[in-house]
Amino acid sequence: MLIISFCTTYIKGQNDSAGIYAPGISGLIKTRWEYCFDDSTGRFDLRNARVKAGGKLNHFVEYGVQVDYSAHGKLSFLDGYVQLKPHGNLTLWIGQFIVRFSENYVVSQYYNMFANRSFVAKFVNPDVRDIGLQLDYKITSVPLTAHLGVYNGAGINNPQWQKSPFALSRLVYGTMEGFRAGVKYYGGRTVAGDRIANYGADMRYADGRYAVETEYVVKDSLNTGAYLSAAYLQASCRFPVKKRMVKYLSPTLRGDAMGYDFFEKGFAVSRLTAGFNIGLDVNYMDAELRFNYEYFMKKNESEMRGNSYYSAYFERPDKGMFDKFTVELLIKF
Repeated sequence: MLIISFCTTYIKGQNDSAGIYAPGISGLIKTRWEYCFDDSTGRFDLRNARVKAGGKLNHFVEYGVQVDYSAHGKLSFLDGYVQLKPHGNLTLWIGQFIVRFSENYVVSQYYNMFANRSFVAKFVNPDVRDIGLQLDYKITSVPLTAHLGVYNGAGINNPQWQKSPFALSRLVYGTMEGFRAGVKYYGGRTVAGDRIANYGADMRYADGRYAVETEYVVKDSLNTGAYLSAAYLQASCRFPVKKRMVKYLSPTLRGDAMGYDFFEKGFAVSRLTAGFNIGLDVNYMDAELRFNYEYFMKKNESEMRGNSYYSAYFERPDKGMFDKFTVELLIKF
């Protein structure tokens, strides 16, 4: 941060018109209260406290650095990347950043509809960030965007030596406004020699007031033949409100499910999440108050315990998957 500040002062001193190259500072705070209906317990939690610095070095080079001071109670380095833009439709990412695989992670935390992300994001695509290189190319006349990338495949902050990198291939039609659909593949071989292939499809429609989104993803363990499937369908509607401190009201609804060997066994777990979001009128920043109720309609825990992310996500594996109520305040500055 000191280096960025010094460089900014130097640039401004050299040329007052170079203010467009001054780095920008942004952040996100996500704090919540949760109540578990299974055993009548509750807790307060500071889920995220993120700070990001980024900007332009010139018309062709951009950069970004992001840290989270409360990622599950720990300090975590999230992003550190450089973007090269040799052409208006071509962008090259180098460093550590979000792998553009799941649609649920393309949308930032603030613009996500719910306090917790879907099973697709939490189980099938948990290593959302990685170190590598990615190429984005847009055809604006169609509109069509291709994402191609190679990564270590070992996850965040883990520069392991690999015999072969993981590869991403994603093709998206449309933009974030209106209709959007995509198909994708992400896979490779781990250090332990396990071959993994993630593939799926997604669709969404958003027009500023209404938003509907669905996604189906498979994580295929090619060595064993077992595969984990997950899907979700979610929707929201925003009603503008001209009241003091309130900008809008937004009811939300999501159904998601997951399970091993879906076509033979069906889904092992299914969940319904009903929410109500209140947009707060706060100067110089965005703020949203979220109320979520999660109800598990089906819980075959014995089948899901084979997933390595089971304990990390549900946090209390001895008590299993639990119905809960969450009140969350999210502030983006």
